[in-house]
Amino acid sequence: MANSFYLDASALAKRYIPENGSLHVHALLDRVPGNRLYLLNVGVGEVASVFIRTRNAGIISAACFAQALTEFKREIIHAADVTKQSVTNRLAFSSLALLEAHAISSTDALLLKSALTVARKLRLGGNDLVLVASDQRLLRAAQAEGLSTFNPESQDHGPGRLSEPLNRPRLASSFHLSPGRSPSAAAYQAYTSPGAPAGQHRLTSSLPSADRATC
Repeated sequence: MANSFYLDASALAKRYIPENGSLHVHALLDRVPGNRLYLLNVGVGEVASVFIRTRNAGIISAACFAQALTEFKREIIHAADVTKQSVTNRLAFSSLALLEAHAISSTDALLLKSALTVARKLRLGGNDLVLVASDQRLLRAAQAEGLSTFNPESQDHGPGRLSEPLNRPRLASSFHLSPGRSPSAAAYQAYTSPGAPAGQHRLTSSLPSADRATC
């Protein structure tokens, strides 16, 4: 069985803006092929909005903002193998029940409905989908609907905010590494561990911080 991953903006932004959980997002995206990654097309704007807010708040420099946006476009927006799910009328109307049932935002309801549809198709082939997010309400709703989830923040054993910026390996060279050939393959052999809460996936470790230094 192979897991695919549906990325919420709350988690995906951590790939480009150093914060709690960034190491686990790097570990995930550096190991998983692009054809097993999904996101909602409107989530692209949400991620860009995070970049803008952090720049305007003085958390990152203008140069780091430009780098983040450039890498995001290359790795995700313009990546043909990463699936960007469209928001159709059918998806919008069918997501209303989730919005009411779980008191989540309209965008989260769209994402959750889309993820459930993708998961249903994957499971027919013996595979599964993991929702990657840091939004607690969305995670609870996803678990209630039977989705496996991964929260990079709660699985990150570092401080609340990373004390040093991160140096990310480029996805272009690392997306297609096979587990047996990666020098850090042992760190990612299991996405679950016995101590993980039911329904949640756990990365047992992350790349050594010495391998990353930043923006």
